[in-house]
Amino acid sequence: MASRPKCGSMLTFSSCLLLLNKCVGNVVAESVEANGDTLHTVRALYTFIRNGISASEISVEEEPIDDFMLELLNNPKLKHLADVQFLVGKQIFSAHKAILAGRSVIFNQMLYSSTGTTISIDVPPNRIPFYEVNDLQPETFQLMLEFLYTKQLLPPNTTNILQVLDLVYAGYKYVLPSLINKTLTVVGKNIRPSNVIEVLDRATEMDQKTLMDKCWTLIRRDAVTIISSKQFLRFDITFMKKLLYQDNLLGMSEAYLFNRVVEWAKQRVPRPDLSATSETYGVELRRVLEPVIYDFRFLSMTGEEFASGPCESGVLTKDEQLEILLSINSKDNGKNWKTKFSTLTRGKNGVYSD
Repeated sequence: MASRPKCGSMLTFSSCLLLLNKCVGNVVAESVEANGDTLHTVRALYTFIRNGISASEISVEEEPIDDFMLELLNNPKLKHLADVQFLVGKQIFSAHKAILAGRSVIFNQMLYSSTGTTISIDVPPNRIPFYEVNDLQPETFQLMLEFLYTKQLLPPNTTNILQVLDLVYAGYKYVLPSLINKTLTVVGKNIRPSNVIEVLDRATEMDQKTLMDKCWTLIRRDAVTIISSKQFLRFDITFMKKLLYQDNLLGMSEAYLFNRVVEWAKQRVPRPDLSATSETYGVELRRVLEPVIYDFRFLSMTGEEFASGPCESGVLTKDEQLEILLSINSKDNGKNWKTKFSTLTRGKNGVYSD
């Protein structure tokens, strides 16, 4: 972690400029001198250090530069040094143009060109304007600001993994590839059976293939826990189809998998009234399951499992039940079976390997 040079009784202007230059990264002394707004920020920082804090209070050994930058961002007593504010939801964030512009070309364009637009409110002449951000949550914006100020992705609340994933969207919006990469790394290390379905859903929306692959690896390795969870019932038919394509679901029997997918279908079919027959209800379930019904690997079941599960579910016709049962009990275990149904079996035992 970078640290500031040792100081004497006071910091010089050049030291302050060097400090800001380290924080901004791409902003060099020449560009600072050429930009009045940025120079104003530098002078404000210098005045703050010169008049507000003694040398002993800002010693390098006691306060790393990242801590100093977080203090500059988050300390309410230092908000008067900010030269830009953002309205995110109902929360206002104060920041410093030079730091944001040096990190992001989008912020640079927004803050230092005429294309940046403020919200339509009356702002007193002695107040800085607000920029409105409508597509990020305040918690996400705060994490992004902390990254911009420190170049570090501070430990987020990984119990709310979807909030962390929102940083990926923020990274794309403000062209911050390092934020995207670090966020995906953090998420990849914190995928759990309890959140994998939600992470997979969001990763699919964002077309993050590496993260999607990590999710599917966990689903295959911890199939019983994940498929038994309540979250499993909230997924869509696309997920179900891809799930049934998997050749290995460790510890998962085909009979249990079938029953859970039928439970999922029941969540999408109105409960039958007293006048409805089981046959009518079965037809409705079959309608929901039609896109995936031929992907079940019934040949992985025993005859008893098939008779007590799929045959009782009402989603297969009598002819289909007989056809599948004969194939399960055939000498070649259905290898020469000519059918629409899958003739593959699914691995479930032994040491798992991808």
